[in-house]
Amino acid sequence: MEEKLLKKILDKLNEGEISALVTLTYSEGSTPRKSGSMMVVSENGDIEGSVGGGMVEAYTHKCALECIENSEGMEFSYSLNEKPEEGMICGGQVRGYIKVFLPKPKLVIIGGGHVAQSICGIAKNLEFNIVVLEDRVEFMSNKAFEKVQVILGDLQEKLKNLKTNKDTYFIVATRGHALDKEAIEIILNKEYKYVGMLGSKKKVFKLMEMLKEQGFKREKLNTIYTPVGLDISDGTPGEIAISILAEILKIKNNGSLVHKNQDFSY
Repeated sequence: MEEKLLKKILDKLNEGEISALVTLTYSEGSTPRKSGSMMVVSENGDIEGSVGGGMVEAYTHKCALECIENSEGMEFSYSLNEKPEEGMICGGQVRGYIKVFLPKPKLVIIGGGHVAQSICGIAKNLEFNIVVLEDRVEFMSNKAFEKVQVILGDLQEKLKNLKTNKDTYFIVATRGHALDKEAIEIILNKEYKYVGMLGSKKKVFKLMEMLKEQGFKREKLNTIYTPVGLDISDGTPGEIAISILAEILKIKNNGSLVHKNQDFSY
């Protein structure tokens, strides 16, 4: 059973989903399940395993979903009374812990050009699940995309079908203005933490005006980081990549642009 539950957690992590493991660490009196019993709860509420059924399971299931929502674990305790209407005719107490398993944040790069290749080369050293969407076969043999999930095909179709969550970071770096616009239209209707788009100020202004005409609200458009990246690069692909990833890490880690040595004097 333990192996089956651990596989369930691993499968969910590989799918980019959060799951919670409920474990009984203490049981006293007459309880349906004893210490060591485990149950996995998925984001959608599905259950694998059991910690006793009835009100115990209902309570821990509710707690597990709250843990998933808050992305943090918790200790719990539950007293069982002789209440047949609740499905329990035994008395006792259980205690346990709920551990949340979080997948790596997903970094989705739309387009496989020089900047995307540089981003992949650096980001592979960071804690991201990297996904590259590209419709040109010839770009996929680049060594930068080794050990990266590459999705080849129509960009609109693949992007629409891509599963995202609140820890998804998008970088739009296609080969053309029209493809960028199509990608942004799809992304703005998805769940994400960050979306950045390459482009000149002139291109960005024109695209934003077009999106506003299509009915996208200013508040939504203001979530797009464009022109993308911190103002630290010399314009070469490698330095652009660093500036973009620096911006993403600032957001991911709630960082600041203050130098760490500002409070030091020598």
